[in-house]
Amino acid sequence: MASHATSTIQDIFVKAKSEFLGELKDKKNKSELQKACTVDDIWAYTAKLQVEQGHERRLRGLQKIQPYLERLQEYAGVIEVFVQVKPDILALIWGSIKILLQSSSNVTKCFDAILDVMKCLGPALPTFNKFTPLLNANERIGYVLGLFFKDILDFYLTALNFFSLKGNSIQGIE
Repeated sequence: MASHATSTIQDIFVKAKSEFLGELKDKKNKSELQKACTVDDIWAYTAKLQVEQGHERRLRGLQKIQPYLERLQEYAGVIEVFVQVKPDILALIWGSIKILLQSSSNVTKCFDAILDVMKCLGPALPTFNKFTPLLNANERIGYVLGLFFKDILDFYLTALNFFSLKGNSIQGIE
């Protein structure tokens, strides 16, 4: 019975992944998503971005997304163990962040907006490590983890599709 429930929970993640990739307008982003598979990849990219922005005298304070990344790291750790998701599922979380930062970094208002959303979402996410004991006692928690995954991907999808609009005049937003 437990293996059936685990399989069903894994199906939620696979379905969310499939829907996300199917609705992603810029198809080149699909291959880019796999280039950041861990939070360490994001930290390395943000450090590089900070250096670039420093040279151009346009630092944006990327440290404000630290709580968001930390909570997502907890979440990724929990679903990795409890749901036994594959790395390609987690790459959607980390790869999307990297693409969003890359896509918006040249337009200050858009970049700031993405950072502000992540800054607000960080404290709003639960401290997933506190729920780890509940996961082993209640399989329904796995479904909740799947809903979080879908919500995270919905946020990324909306933002990524905005940046991939044809004829998008975000350059004029500054």
